[in-house]
Formats: sequence, structure tokens, C-alpha cells
Amino acid sequence: MGYMVGSAAIVTVRRQSTRFPDKCLKKIHGTTTIGIVLERAKQTKLPVILATCRGLENEVLKEQAERHDVEWFQGTSLNKFILWRDCFQQFGLTNGILVDGDDLCWDYEIGVRSLESISNGVDMVENPHDIVCGLFTKTVDVTLWNKLDKFLHDPDLDTDVATKFIESSDVSSIKIKLKEWERNRNYRLTLDYVEDFNMLSTLYSHLSFVSSGKEIIDFLDMHQDISKINMHRQKDYIENQKQFNRKVSI
Repeated sequence: MGYMVGSAAIVTVRRQSTRFPDKCLKKIHGTTTIGIVLERAKQTKLPVILATCRGLENEVLKEQAERHDVEWFQGTSLNKFILWRDCFQQFGLTNGILVDGDDLCWDYEIGVRSLESISNGVDMVENPHDIVCGLFTKTVDVTLWNKLDKFLHDPDLDTDVATKFIESSDVSSIKIKLKEWERNRNYRLTLDYVEDFNMLSTLYSHLSFVSSGKEIIDFLDMHQDISKINMHRQKDYIENQKQFNRKVSI
């Protein structure tokens, strides 16, 4: 394991998926979907860490880390909060950009901008509600783990949708400031369903895997027929998140 002090982009992924099994290892034009996310994260010019949880099925992801020349971290917990905290400790991080392994169009420019927004007293930079789905997740400071301490004792706690846990804690957060083209677009740039894979495969038939977020949005603005391949799935995606949050008992 490497050791670094400061900031890093942490790409979180695990192979367990019921809606689209093994989606992180599906290939688009010869590159795995997780490989695309890693290459996009590398555009931040920060160290990149591929982080996953326990389980033999996830150890194959180490090959992806090696292939894309990024750091590797496999935690002992299914609880994402514990996974991230332990990753911070392992690499001596003071803050980190959390990149969802499903977000194949994750915008590295927003990621870098979010780090500039972390300041004294701010534990987290998060999404406004009107951001294009899949452009950005969150950036967190090491202080966040103290605020979430009550959720750091159960390694099997399902924190896959983190919102309700964070909202119930004394977390200081701000919303990332968005540019006009980063908001209020009916595009779905994340991977949960076969239709998402089909849309992203079509998109990356025309663009580079490391095209900027603006290049992607500008392209979709001109080719909205491509965005329609999967946009109908957004309603299901939102409902699944709501169902998860309804089940959370805090």
C-alpha cells in the first residue's frame, strides 16, 4: 500500500449488483466501465485510489487498479463509511473526492473545484438537487468521520445511499457551485441498468473516455436522441433511493 498526505480521488466500487450484475467489469470499446471511471479520476492530477470492500469476488478489481496504474484499497467492511474512513487512515488523507464507480461521466473539473471549496469548519461538499445525474458525488474532509462516529461501529450496516445517515448527523456541508451547463438537464450519466450501458456505449462511440463534462453535455445537447436511450430509467433510480431511505432506521 502507498502512503500519501493530503488529497486524493477515491473511486468506490463493488461487484455486488442485482439490477445489472458485474456492471463494473462490462467493457465499452475494450475498456471496463470501472477503468473509464479511473481514467476520468486521473484527470484531476491527484493520486487515485480504487477502494472496495471485503469479499473474494472483489479481489479481481485489484487487476483493474494495476492496469490503470492507481492505488488499491480493500477494506474489511461492507459499511461504506468505515471503508472510506479506513482508506483515509491508510493513506494519510486530510480530504478526498469520493467518486462513485457507476459514474462513467464523472466530471473531474467539478471534482477539482470541490476541493477548493473545502475550508475550515466544512466537513463535506455535496450536490445541489439540480445537478446533472452522474456528474459529481461529494468531497469530504477527514473531520467527517468524527461526525459520523455513531455509524462506524457496525461493519455490516448498509450505507449505500448515504443521504439519510448524513442528514441525521451534525455535519457541516455546502453545495458545490454549479455552472449553467452542469444543471437542469434531463440526462442520466450513471450506470445502474442495461439501458444506461447502452447509452454510455453509444456516447463513447463519439467521444473520448476523458472528454470533459462540458464536452459531454454539449454533445448530448446536440444529440438528445442518445440521452433518450436511458432517461426513462431515472424515475426508477429515484424511487429505489427513496425506498432505501424509508428502510433506514436511525
